[in-house]
Amino acid sequence: MEDNFSNYFSETGKVAREYVETRLDLIKLQAAGKLSRALGLFFSLVMAFLLFFLAIVFLGMVMGFWIGEMTNSFATGFGCAAGMFILLLILILAFRKV
Repeated sequence: MEDNFSNYFSETGKVAREYVETRLDLIKLQAAGKLSRALGLFFSLVMAFLLFFLAIVFLGMVMGFWIGEMTNSFATGFGCAAGMFILLLILILAFRKV
């Protein structure tokens, strides 16, 4: 009779231990999945921001050279392009939602 109880408790302990180990593995896999999704989103946003930034820089260069060609002064052209970007920044800051 005692042998059945000790066997029952040892089997129950093994099952409980396996359950806890399986549960911990599941939690680790779920955390890894969430982390990979978050990092993927983060790097996608960083790449989109860099691409947008490079497009704005090249647009500013093109605008500066174009206005410089029209005015025969690259300093004036790039000054006007910088002024337009500063004006755009002021407008964005003035009309943003607080």
